Amino acid sequence: MNSFRVIIADHSDLARIGLKTIFKKNKEIKVIGEALTNDELLEMTATLQPDVIIIDYTAKNFDIEVVSKCKSLFSSVRFVAITPLQSAEVIINAIKNGINSYIKKDCDEQEILDSIPCTAKGEKFFCGRILETIQRNEINIEHIEYEKLSCLPVSLSQRELEI
Repeated sequence: MNSFRVIIADHSDLARIGLKTIFKKNKEIKVIGEALTNDELLEMTATLQPDVIIIDYTAKNFDIEVVSKCKSLFSSVRFVAITPLQSAEVIINAIKNGINSYIKKDCDEQEILDSIPCTAKGEKFFCGRILETIQRNEINIEHIEYEKLSCLPVSLSQRELEI
């Protein structure tokens, strides 16, 4: 039986306790650490070598840059973002910074449980509400390049301008 090693990165006690409680329902998911800040996450990732990090990069003491930093240092780690509902622009920025999968904090337990093994196996996983946001904005996630945004000028289509 495969085991998926997970670090939970969120400042909220309630969120971390809730996720641990949900993950106990799947014997394949093993929570190996909990990070409360960007620095703790980087340190834990180096020492514990997780398969997946589930992160609310919008939480206090976190930001999206920690994802790209982790990815550059530890290329095999995969990320599941778990945040309140975000705009399409924020979701796309997160994907460009290295988020592999994206779920919402109010997803049902099964979606949260399913996100870890799928992401660990290299698949992308998006909850229904995130997919709805992406589809409503006509974004093709397969064409998003996983790289840091630059300050170079960007041409926007007419549809992008309308949004």
